[in-house]
Amino acid sequence: MPADHVSFERANRLAELLGDARGAEILGELQKADLARARAPKAPADPSPCPAEAAAGRTERLGIWSIVSGPAGSELRLRGDESPSDRSWADTGDTPGKGAARRVAVVGESTARGYLFDPFFTPTLMLQEELDASAGPGRHQCVDLARTGAGLGDLEHVVSALPSLDTDVLVLMAGNNWCLQPLSYADGDLLGRSMRAGGIRGVREAFTRSIVLPRVRALLRKVRQVAQAGLDVVVVVPEFNLREWEPDEAWTVGVLSPERAEEWRGLHDSARRALRERRWEALPELCDRMALLDEGCSPVPGRLRGIAQYAMGDFPGARESWEKSRDSVVGQLLGHTPRVIGEIQELLCSFAEKHGFALVDLRGELVAPETGLPDPEHFLDYCHLSTTGMRAVARAVAGKIASPSGDVGRATGGPRQADEEGSSREAVGHLLAACHNAWHGQPAATLRRHVEVAVSDHAGHEAAAALLKLMAKTAPAWTTPEYDRLCSFAHAERYLNPVATSTFAVLAQSPLGTVLADLLGVPVPLSPVHRTDGSDLRRVNLLAGRRDEATGLAHGPGAAYSRSARKVWRSTVHTGDASALHLSLRYRTPHADEAGRPGWLEVNGRRVAELSPLRETWGKIDAEVPAERVNEIAVHWPASARPEDDWRQEVATALETGRLLLPLPVFGELHEADVRF
Repeated sequence: MPADHVSFERANRLAELLGDARGAEILGELQKADLARARAPKAPADPSPCPAEAAAGRTERLGIWSIVSGPAGSELRLRGDESPSDRSWADTGDTPGKGAARRVAVVGESTARGYLFDPFFTPTLMLQEELDASAGPGRHQCVDLARTGAGLGDLEHVVSALPSLDTDVLVLMAGNNWCLQPLSYADGDLLGRSMRAGGIRGVREAFTRSIVLPRVRALLRKVRQVAQAGLDVVVVVPEFNLREWEPDEAWTVGVLSPERAEEWRGLHDSARRALRERRWEALPELCDRMALLDEGCSPVPGRLRGIAQYAMGDFPGARESWEKSRDSVVGQLLGHTPRVIGEIQELLCSFAEKHGFALVDLRGELVAPETGLPDPEHFLDYCHLSTTGMRAVARAVAGKIASPSGDVGRATGGPRQADEEGSSREAVGHLLAACHNAWHGQPAATLRRHVEVAVSDHAGHEAAAALLKLMAKTAPAWTTPEYDRLCSFAHAERYLNPVATSTFAVLAQSPLGTVLADLLGVPVPLSPVHRTDGSDLRRVNLLAGRRDEATGLAHGPGAAYSRSARKVWRSTVHTGDASALHLSLRYRTPHADEAGRPGWLEVNGRRVAELSPLRETWGKIDAEVPAERVNEIAVHWPASARPEDDWRQEVATALETGRLLLPLPVFGELHEADVRF
């Protein structure tokens, strides 16, 4: 028998032996054994110096710059080999030597970059202005070394380079990305074992205590090390928009046993009803019972409890509840917005106190005086700051930086912007914030707050009108004059261009169109439609631009259908004067009890069709119903019947074999959801 045929047969036999769940566990253990073997570390490749580096005789790199020697000290020179992703760094170009000035390096993530406002408004530019005003122009040189999306490794690289840059003061303004950690095989093995032993609560605790906090301490050791080289350090503790930010609707509660899940959803329904009826005193008990069932792994009880406490004037209690809600999502293997958690806030405070570093705690700097809670006016979203928020941070940091006497040095911060130009740029920044919040499913009141700022300015008003028209189109965004108008603003082009293929289809499904139309004083446009070939009907694809909840939350591979991780899937269609809607739905319910109660399709509050539980095959529903100008469509899925322990073991096996599996129930899957009118 030929050797290659023997190898083929052996490969087939091995695949048969390892082709089930037990085989996956065995393969995972073999992989871990191989990874654990001692291996000689490979020396990193030494990149060739760019012309600027070669001319200066230096090869040290920092982000998109090279550190070179100049007549007034160390300089930063753009290398000229940046990729599009390098736009996450500051647009400051070259930085000259500091001369006699004190060099202040701002190191951090997107909040420190001035997300949605840069390059026009950033904490570094405002810090330069504050220091110039208090100590005199030229006595400090502020350098923006923050990077959007920076992780712990990125920050450690920047901090390590600061002594070579002749830095005098390090301002560390970071912490929101520290819980968004990539997982190694060893991390997955640890979390898999934690899942088997303690469920998702065990995973959360292991993730924070054994993965996140040790890596944070490693960065802080590096900060301490460079401080010993003579740098002053200012530690800025991040804050979260506790009062305003609503948890993702798709994320209510993880997989529970069918009995516990049914009880939890019943309590949730009662709590939502009490919220609508403003029965604040009833909410705390309902929320406590929900939290007991979900073991603190859902953001919903804390969020609702905090709303009730806030309404009853218990502001410290509201802060505590909202902080629990914020922290509950961390470590559940699901994607979530950047955020700092309580353990990291306290670690930063104790680190600064222990080593005598200056501390700026934004939990005190960004509050509304009457409540002691974070003021939403200082925020654009969950953690990024408005111009008032950035100004408050800059003022507090400037107050911590000593202002020694000496000769005037060279400043890099640009002059304060003209009022009209600055107002237009701020207005467009708030319009971008409205888009960003709509993308994340925030309520209409939050979107309105930002759109009101946008339309109060003439240029912002024009940009808002262009956005509204763009949201009603089906043509690729980048082919339209409205998109060109929006991107005439540098900060809009920076943030819209990378996501132009999907952003506007998602926004069209949100309340943003209604908010824009109301504040612009124009009719709400119809939902983006396609003409149906051979008829006069228009078609709206309800799945267009919608994030698959399983992929969007778990960052896993995409699918050719949309998976719903919430019990009720909703969509809104604006049809104007149409008299009837024709709906087509193709669905299945992978974990429903096929002998259990069916789900149903609802339009404008009326049941129009029944959804029979179908695990394997795709079912089809066609219905015609009367239309209203604004049509609310809801798919109420059958209950999931998946045993909790089966799910726990499957997730644990996935983690131990280097995969991520969504730790949320998938109630239903949609392959098609069309409306014609």
